[in-house]
Amino acid sequence: MASSEEIAANVCTNPARVRKVMSCLRKNGIVDTREGSGGGYKLCKPPERLTLADVYRALAAGSLAPSWCSGNPEGDCVVQLPTMGEVMDSVFCGGGQA
Repeated sequence: MASSEEIAANVCTNPARVRKVMSCLRKNGIVDTREGSGGGYKLCKPPERLTLADVYRALAAGSLAPSWCSGNPEGDCVVQLPTMGEVMDSVFCGGGQA
């Protein structure tokens, strides 16, 4: 368990900012909280099972509304993908696997 004050001191930021971030992580099942003396935040699963993608998706959920431009879908460009918008929307908005 770690309090928002302890976490904030460790990462050199404001405890209110930590609480805001942790609230989002809690809503997404990444951390759990306990109030009162000895309370704070704890991870819901072992850290080796938590990925940066998990944290990113939890913090970015609903905050991105990307617009992907991949050129002319009928063209011969070797880097273009006609379904690029769908792929990127799946990764960033739909919980697809990164």
